[in-house]
Amino acid sequence: MSYRMMFGTVLFFCAVCLCWGSRVLVVSPVPSRSHQQLTDSIVKTLLDAGHEVTYINRLTEMKRKRLKVITVRPEDGQELDVNDLIERHHTSHKTIELGVVLAKQVIKNEKVRELLQDNQETFDTVIAEWYYTRLLAPLAAVFECPLIWYTACDASWMTSQLMLEQTSPVYSTDLLSSEAALPPYGFRERVMRLARQVYLSGWITYMIHYVESPAYYELYQSVLQHRGLSPSQYERVLYKASLLLINSDPEIGQILPLPPNTKYVGGHHIELPSKALPQNLQDLLDNAKHGAILFSADSKILPWYVKRTLLHVFSQFDQITMWETGEQLTDIPDNVYVFKQLPRLRILNHNNTVLLITNGGTTSLLEAAYFGVPVIGIPLYQDQFVTMDLAHARRRGIKVKFSEHIAHKIKDSVNKILSNNSYHKNAEKVSIYLQSTLEPQRQILHWIELVIKTGGAPQLRSPALLQLTTLQMLNIDVLLLLFMFVWFLSKVLKVIQVHWRADVLDNKKND
Repeated sequence: MSYRMMFGTVLFFCAVCLCWGSRVLVVSPVPSRSHQQLTDSIVKTLLDAGHEVTYINRLTEMKRKRLKVITVRPEDGQELDVNDLIERHHTSHKTIELGVVLAKQVIKNEKVRELLQDNQETFDTVIAEWYYTRLLAPLAAVFECPLIWYTACDASWMTSQLMLEQTSPVYSTDLLSSEAALPPYGFRERVMRLARQVYLSGWITYMIHYVESPAYYELYQSVLQHRGLSPSQYERVLYKASLLLINSDPEIGQILPLPPNTKYVGGHHIELPSKALPQNLQDLLDNAKHGAILFSADSKILPWYVKRTLLHVFSQFDQITMWETGEQLTDIPDNVYVFKQLPRLRILNHNNTVLLITNGGTTSLLEAAYFGVPVIGIPLYQDQFVTMDLAHARRRGIKVKFSEHIAHKIKDSVNKILSNNSYHKNAEKVSIYLQSTLEPQRQILHWIELVIKTGGAPQLRSPALLQLTTLQMLNIDVLLLLFMFVWFLSKVLKVIQVHWRADVLDNKKND
């Protein structure tokens, strides 16, 4: 009888797991390995929990049970090229335009169109990566399920707007800024940040109404009608997200007040315990008596003579340098080891790794912070400038501006960090904090499943925000009333002034 009971219990739990397994659509529009690594991690977490996932991406070739992959290859067959972004001088509004282009490429894909038009396809939630556009939000309307935004970058006023929240430029900056500092800001900084936020907000509003809205009707109207649904106004579709997941942490990025439906999950791609290093790398690091420097920055944009100078600079250190690059280098010093690809996380987890040289993106800073390794950052584009400025201000790293003399600046920065123990102590403090918090993978799974179980987690959202119009949210009606009151009061005062002057003149004449 006991065996029957045990067998019945096992069958019961199996049935519960099978019944609970939900269907999730994950969409990643950015053709970048760093972005793909993060959404791959979310997909793996969902699959490990027993959910069924359809994964629309640009580069991944994952193969797992309960996983359907639709790979939308970039039009030129290449991933997002940093060199191209720099050479074209990608300004903030150009990056916003790029986000729309990438989203349209995904939705226009033939296999994606087939998925959208298949009335038998249903999902319990849609997880869409936000990359400076809201054009993926209507996917949730197509499948009539809750929307979850995911951003690979830090929190900012741009991401807060996704959840109908406003963040003041008094204590925050946008991720496309070329510089940032820890608040409080001075008068000049506040003026500059306010002006920049007004400018970019205007540009985003223009993009929503005159670029994204026409694209919405072009890409989604026929699909919605095919499913027997009436297309809502684009502005109504944008702000129905149930949850925003942010790949960052207040210890790494900006410290902002966030609504209950916005959650930090920075470091969710870090798998612990770490896998063992390949034997050659393990031996190399074990024998690095003075420590190892990991150089994992994009070096393709560096002129050949800068690379030669860097090799000479690294040869002067007691530490070994592990240089990750896809290029062929010659005349390599004995203490420099060049690899096409390196397991960065496992190397950072080694006790002898003393420094990471990177471009300073949120992901690389999270990895370094998690394992208590200080960084030298060479920011090139987008959020790298802001994240490195914050790391520099918190004395967990040093920001090095890209220039022809970068090799000598890196040398000075390496010497400064290795000779000043405060950088390592600050990095270790952050590591203790990050490793003591709840595992980000568990947090991601918890919040996604909460959205699915509750049909959108309405308890995390203010119902008032969903009912207010843009006019009301921005207090334009209140400001207009105040303006009219001030205008009326000025007219009354003017009339009083005229009559008072007339009375004064009459009195003078009578005298």
